[in-house]
Amino acid sequence: MENLLLNIASIMTTMILSLTMVYVFKIILDKYFENKTNQNASTEINAGNKAISIRRSGMYLGMIIAALGAMSESVLVQILDQILILLFMGSAFIMSDKILFKEVDNTKNIANGNMSLAISEFGLFIGTGIITYASFSGQGPWYSSIVFFVLGQIVFIAITKSYEKMYANIDKKVIEGNISAGIMLGSVMIAFALILKTAIIGDFTSWEEDIESFFVVSIFGFIILIIFANYIIDKLFLPAITIKEAIEADNIAPIILLSSIKIGVALLITFAI
Repeated sequence: MENLLLNIASIMTTMILSLTMVYVFKIILDKYFENKTNQNASTEINAGNKAISIRRSGMYLGMIIAALGAMSESVLVQILDQILILLFMGSAFIMSDKILFKEVDNTKNIANGNMSLAISEFGLFIGTGIITYASFSGQGPWYSSIVFFVLGQIVFIAITKSYEKMYANIDKKVIEGNISAGIMLGSVMIAFALILKTAIIGDFTSWEEDIESFFVVSIFGFIILIIFANYIIDKLFLPAITIKEAIEADNIAPIILLSSIKIGVALLITFAI
């Protein structure tokens, strides 16, 4: 009974701290949005701007996913972890603007209703939340969380950029507002993050062993994902159309199907490795 009460207290502490940090993030984002667009984000969402709502949903949900790895009996440790989570999610916001979609001002573009970009960023923020969760999970020196988050994000962004090139610069289609491109890219980022979670999560043993394991699992997982999800699965489930053709035509139906399968394959890989 005592252990149950301690667990409930820990969960409540995590929930309160998480929601507090989400609200702090909201305040920061609202101010940034207002400075960029001279608009109020909440007013725009209430008026029906789905793009802003989707982007914010990814940010908030990503932070809550990340907080699952930061649960601790120490309130001080949880507070410090929550601050790191806020910084980690903020870094994803910057990476989207400066690396993945550097050709446009993301905030202004989404304020103008670019659903495709919002969906892609949703995948980015959920993926970042998953990687952050994995970085905080397990026992080890506190700075190991930062090191493995940075490693995870570097590989995450590098693989995403490579994927963009594989599929005829899908990022440009996203910027143009092609919704099927946004769904595909967003889902692929979630799938990549799930594989990276497997490469990161666990107790710290040694830098040499853990970093070696990180790269081995990452590379193996991505190869399997590319072979199965990008070639075999696509041909089996939709033999009459290619991903490229579906994206070119902005055909959302087959892309939704393939995207769900890619995430499913990533989940299978994470349990198999």
